[in-house]
Amino acid sequence: MSIFRLFLILIFASFTIEAADNSRKDLTIALLHTPGVLESESDNFPYNKLLTYLSENYESKFFTRYYPYKRAESLLLTKQVDCLFPVVKGKKREEFDTFYSETVNNISVFLFSIESDYKSFAEIKGKTIIHYRGFDYGYWNLKDKDQVVFVPIENQKRAVGILQKGRATAYIDYYPDIKQTVSPKDFSRLKYSKKHPLKSFEDSFECYSSEDNKKFIIWLNKMIRTMRSSGKLKYLLDDYYNF
Repeated sequence: MSIFRLFLILIFASFTIEAADNSRKDLTIALLHTPGVLESESDNFPYNKLLTYLSENYESKFFTRYYPYKRAESLLLTKQVDCLFPVVKGKKREEFDTFYSETVNNISVFLFSIESDYKSFAEIKGKTIIHYRGFDYGYWNLKDKDQVVFVPIENQKRAVGILQKGRATAYIDYYPDIKQTVSPKDFSRLKYSKKHPLKSFEDSFECYSSEDNKKFIIWLNKMIRTMRSSGKLKYLLDDYYNF
């Protein structure tokens, strides 16, 4: 083999390696259905708009599919999907390391009631609290939760009516999520202690630890910071924006 030919091969190989290093792989993201916030039926919900914008600016492709939380978590732990969204930031995984993105939005858990702005379960000991089936409100890690009775409901839009009929004392839900599922008129009837959430969280993306996913998180964090500073994130999330 001539020296010139060997030189060409080495040059080609170096470009190939560089291209491989700089390329971004296609991502599979498990989406968690969140009423009024992230739904499969429409792209007009806040987090749907965010995902659309991110996918349009990512160099490769997003493959997304909706799953119940437990199923999505299982797929992440077995590395059958790269990321979950939205998830509560900071949960420790015993199985392996995961990356969390920068905060996409802030959410808090409150007790909503017709009667009073309750600050804790201790204030309504023995009473009935309704909640949306499937939501765990921070893995149910809530103080004094054993002092009340939890009853699940299938439709969040019925929550205010149930409270008005006296069938429950309070409704536990996320803010600002509740503003996406309850009409403005019904929301105006509710009392809650704005300065005393039961718990506060940060919504984010979570991806299992790999070189490709690390590159994605670095890119995503840069995008989130830019969107927040430019006002684009507030524009996309509209009244769901909570910073």
